[in-house]
Amino acid sequence: MRLAVLGAGRVGLSLAAWTRAAGGEVTALLARSPARAATRAAELLDPPPPARPIETFVDEPVEADVLLIAVSDPALAEVADRLAARLEAASASFGSTAWPGARVVLHTSGLFDRRILEPLATCGLATGSLHPLCAFPSALAAPRPHAVYAVDGAPAALEAATHLAHAFGGRAVEIDGSRRLLYHAGATLAAGGVTTLLAVAEELVERLELPAAVIDGYLDLAQGALEAARTRRPVAAAITGPAARGDTEVVERQLQAFGEVAPEHAQLVRTLAESTRRQRCRSGNPTIDE
Repeated sequence: MRLAVLGAGRVGLSLAAWTRAAGGEVTALLARSPARAATRAAELLDPPPPARPIETFVDEPVEADVLLIAVSDPALAEVADRLAARLEAASASFGSTAWPGARVVLHTSGLFDRRILEPLATCGLATGSLHPLCAFPSALAAPRPHAVYAVDGAPAALEAATHLAHAFGGRAVEIDGSRRLLYHAGATLAAGGVTTLLAVAEELVERLELPAAVIDGYLDLAQGALEAARTRRPVAAAITGPAARGDTEVVERQLQAFGEVAPEHAQLVRTLAESTRRQRCRSGNPTIDE
């Protein structure tokens, strides 16, 4: 598959690298600043794909089967509108069905489905999405094995998105627009939410003036909990701690202490304890022994 990537951020560069590693071809890297995009791409791809201004996707059609738009969520609608306007302006030269560029356009957002690209669909392109359910702390040279990719789209776009997910060694799951908002919220809980809780624990260490090594210990605990959760279904069966054990006395004492040392987090801890009890009941094992 020949891929043109619009966006030189961590996600776009990662998927470009994965495509090349899977035997595909990355024919162009489209960006607002091609020079900067080329510099960033050279750190991950050797040789880097040719970097071009975004508008050249239409004005000088890129030889590609798929255009992958990997920009931030707030910028996605604007990019779709700009490309569609260019396509409409170019229709006199190419014809709406004879334009020689990529016929499939995918975006990488988890928040939106294919409808965010409706202006491009109106121009006759097959539109869809390919959202890697992965963390990108930096541009990654290789995909996470068995990663999940949320896909949707018109038939040709859905086929292309599924093909890419499988080429990356992952699993494609179709998630339509009516479920995208809360699917994305779940992803936020799984990544940002966990990290936020660890940041609260770090703040507690600082306020109590505990040794900084305690933070490393908390991170080890979190890693162990995630490893346990990966092997349990439902995930709630892997939850541990006083709330999971039904030790309400300890929970209340901890809440009182939070109210004294970190009162702004007390409600978060109480809500978390209540949710822990509900999740343990859902798992069919309301309390555990440790």
